[in-house]
Amino acid sequence: MRIWRTCTRQMQGLEPLDIFRRGEGQPRVYWHDGEFTIAAVGVADRVVVQANRRFSEAKEWVAARSREVEDYSTGDLPEPFPRILAGFAFDGREPGSEEWQIFGAGQLLIPALQVTRQHDRTWLTLSRVEPASETDQPLESLAGDFDTAMSWLSEPPLEPDPIPAVRTVNESSRAKWLRMVRRALKHIQDGDVSKVVLARRREVILSNSPPLALFLERLGGEYPDCFHFAFEPDVGRSFWGGSPELLADVRKGRLRTMALAGSARRGDDLAEDDAQQEALLGAAKEQEEHQLVVAAITESLEAISDRVSLERVPSIRQLSNIQHLQTRMQGSLKNGLGILDGLAVLHPTPALCGTPRAQAGELIRQLEETERGWFGGPVGWMDLRGQGLFAVGIRSALIEGRRVHLFGGAGIVQGSDPELEWNETALKLNGLESIIQGPDR
Repeated sequence: MRIWRTCTRQMQGLEPLDIFRRGEGQPRVYWHDGEFTIAAVGVADRVVVQANRRFSEAKEWVAARSREVEDYSTGDLPEPFPRILAGFAFDGREPGSEEWQIFGAGQLLIPALQVTRQHDRTWLTLSRVEPASETDQPLESLAGDFDTAMSWLSEPPLEPDPIPAVRTVNESSRAKWLRMVRRALKHIQDGDVSKVVLARRREVILSNSPPLALFLERLGGEYPDCFHFAFEPDVGRSFWGGSPELLADVRKGRLRTMALAGSARRGDDLAEDDAQQEALLGAAKEQEEHQLVVAAITESLEAISDRVSLERVPSIRQLSNIQHLQTRMQGSLKNGLGILDGLAVLHPTPALCGTPRAQAGELIRQLEETERGWFGGPVGWMDLRGQGLFAVGIRSALIEGRRVHLFGGAGIVQGSDPELEWNETALKLNGLESIIQGPDR
């Protein structure tokens, strides 16, 4: 039998992003959701789940860990606690390309060291997963771990990350994109699907290794209201981004989610911005795309909830360079269900896949030339009691050595214009590329 021994202490002077930067060279994770900021370094335990039963296998693994945990924490702790960090691929297939192999179809991580910031308070959590017979003095062992961690944390600050130059930007083929969208529109016209979301890539090649902590810092300045994440299971391979889209937030038996679909650029001044907003609210194509997402998410929520409620009309979600139609919704989960049950029924939503789900997913696999990997998949955290928060992994990128692969997608419905959909994906890709280029480029 194995035991997960963990201890949390409230600390002062620990900055999560600095801890994440210090962890370079080790597996590390970063998360920010507006309430909590988390930096995790090292691995106490980890599982890579099988694609065909990733959420059920994840639930079984978490249940096993909950039976093994010995928590030696004292004092006032943030709720919920302790946390497991996790991410999953977009679809339920094993990764086919080498670039996504290290990520797998999904993985859950118990970090060796985790720093959690909630508003103005910070905690340090240390964990070890070991055979029950490993030590008969767990408190002394954890105290030694804290001494080692504090010695590491008290080392002199690291030198600032060198800022790389952008050597090359490789854009995906516009002609291929237009053909792909036209093929999708033919399937819509034939009644195969009502909506399908198509994605493309842009590759940025840098002069030296990408400074991921700097990118996350820039995300915080440019997109403060988004979910910021970075999942680096191995040196030189990172999935990171700043997503505006909540997939599921489960607290005390209630699941919050949103429909985020239908987009327009921001205006160059206040008058143009207002005009773009009014046009978005009145655009038939954008409203149709949005309502397809609302209806599908509502149906998914009803399958796991005793009661579902949602906003009657969509609002506008504004980011620095783009704005979206948004409808918030929530459900009271049926007894015994939690965050992983929510992910299993909600993902992938029509905002990232299409509708009907199965047919749209198959069409994506037929039309798109490259594997999505974790793009559009759930990324976030969970506790041992079925609570957790996951964002949709969009406005995201994969770091592979000096190469950064940016991802952007657009929803295709009846009446979509292939040229305008290209422009929408460019708007999303430009926002993320600006984080790499920096404010002075």
